[in-house]
Amino acid sequence: MPKQPLKKLLYLGVVFILLFAVVACRDRGLSDDSNQEEVVEAEQDQEDSTAEAGPKIAVVDWQRLKDAHPQIELLYELREQIENERLNLEEQFNVLSLVEENRQLHTASVEQLIDRRLNEIKETYGRQIRRKAKEKEKSLENYRKQIEDEVSQAITKKDEQLNEDLKVEVESKEQELAEELKKFKKNLNREFNSDIFNLRMKLNTLDLNEERREKYQQKSSSLEAERSKRLEEKESALAERLNEFKENRQEEARQILISYSRELVKEREAELSAKQKTKEEQLRNYIEKQEAALLKDLAEKEAELEGSIKRMVLQAERELSDDVRSRNQELSNNLKELQSSKSRFENRLEEEIKSKVALVAEEEGLEVVLKDSYSNLNTVDITDEVLERLSELGG
Repeated sequence: MPKQPLKKLLYLGVVFILLFAVVACRDRGLSDDSNQEEVVEAEQDQEDSTAEAGPKIAVVDWQRLKDAHPQIELLYELREQIENERLNLEEQFNVLSLVEENRQLHTASVEQLIDRRLNEIKETYGRQIRRKAKEKEKSLENYRKQIEDEVSQAITKKDEQLNEDLKVEVESKEQELAEELKKFKKNLNREFNSDIFNLRMKLNTLDLNEERREKYQQKSSSLEAERSKRLEEKESALAERLNEFKENRQEEARQILISYSRELVKEREAELSAKQKTKEEQLRNYIEKQEAALLKDLAEKEAELEGSIKRMVLQAERELSDDVRSRNQELSNNLKELQSSKSRFENRLEEEIKSKVALVAEEEGLEVVLKDSYSNLNTVDITDEVLERLSELGG
């Protein structure tokens, strides 16, 4: 028995509440992209009087959906700010340690902090390079699809043109053969009509005995049969010539189309190869510039960090703890505020994704949506449909 629309909506709501309940309770730290598999199942409405078939199950690639969200870069920026604040806080606590204990004992710790800061810079540059490489691949893929469409359209147009030309040639050949048949009939009639006419005149005007009448009739019938036979032979020969002409022209057109297709594909593949080389060269130049900028940035940042830490150590030695502790509290508060902002932002981001998943599921009549696929389940992947919906959100 089909469910009522209200029941179906309530049913989908239960499914997605169960599906994303686990997401809301995940760790909100930088390691929140866990690989743990989560399966959400929904029980059938117990009020149904008859048993229904198993639920329609779909699956989404949750990480792809998050990465494709138009505002995912804002989440990355929040994470970087949190990491920077956390490192600042660690630096402050290490400064206290340097002041309160032997400075030499913490030299290695200071170097580790510097290395971690420098690694953050390297990761930022690396992410920019990876993003640029993805843009290159996407651009080439779009260009490849464009070429395939243009080649297909050009071949179809060429085929239509060849068929039209063939049609014109066949019509011309048919007219030529029809004219030839007309002349043949005229000559054939000129050859036979006189004798046939004379025989008929004799049969109609002369007083012939039975034997001579039968003889004239047989001769007239013989002449008419021969004339019909020769006409049929001529028509058959002309029809055969027409068919042979069609077959030859069709084969010629087919070979022309094959040759045209090969040349066109070869030409467009050369264009694609040139485009790919250009894109690769642009990417290499970009990477070289990024690497040069990275080296410069690392050198400047390392000197800045060393100088900054040394200044903080000297200041801490002079003023000891009050100002440093105050700063620690301020950084701690900033860190908590950023973590709270990040948590709220990520919750909103995931809620938007969940709403798009629910919308696609409702449109396609799905009852269960899983975040990971299972080999023992027959599922349909709706990630691409949800990605299209996410693109409507805008940046």
